[in-house]
Amino acid sequence: MNNVEKTKLVACLNPQSLDEDLRYLSEHEPDIVEYRADLIQDHRGIISQLKILGEKVNSPILFTLRDRMEGGNFSGGDLKRVSMYNSALPFVDAIDLEIMNCHCLEELEDKSCKTIILSFHDFEKTPLLSDLDIVIKKAAEAKADIIKIAAFCGSEAEAERLLSLPEKYKNLRIAVVGMGPLGKEVRKSAPKFGSVLGYASTTSAVAPGQLSVAELREAWNTGNQ
Repeated sequence: MNNVEKTKLVACLNPQSLDEDLRYLSEHEPDIVEYRADLIQDHRGIISQLKILGEKVNSPILFTLRDRMEGGNFSGGDLKRVSMYNSALPFVDAIDLEIMNCHCLEELEDKSCKTIILSFHDFEKTPLLSDLDIVIKKAAEAKADIIKIAAFCGSEAEAERLLSLPEKYKNLRIAVVGMGPLGKEVRKSAPKFGSVLGYASTTSAVAPGQLSVAELREAWNTGNQ
């Protein structure tokens, strides 16, 4: 990873409050918009909402179908997962797929011009560095453009461990996201440590410790990113 790269702010959209979220984004523009497809109740509405996003926002669109095993609502198998990603690919600029499901990349069509984010989430702890090394190595071998590590930070030691990853893996593009008691502070300070992405909410948080787009942007500006 190049530490000179400016951290991009990702706004997480909830399909169930899309109209409200879009009104919010008209006043607080992010660098990237993330569409959380796992949060929509009727999957048949995904493509129509992606088309609306394409018309309404100027930012690149990131498509995420978060697995229930990693804090999301999607509980389908690989066939359903691959089908939904393939349907979305023509309407988005990037996709997020869990590292544990990276084998599904082989089945995705027309992904060569898309940014591939491979992600890992632990809502209980920040794993030991030796365990994180294994996760990151797997994502790198799968040719991730960006590797996202989101973890619960229950102590300063865990927060420091998470924030150390971009520096440790300078040759990779790493995004670190904090959750839990120290999650907000990790999110605010992550750009100083080389994280390439930071995630924020629009009208409602979709992850613990998530600040709004306006709050995170202000924190970054105050911190002289």
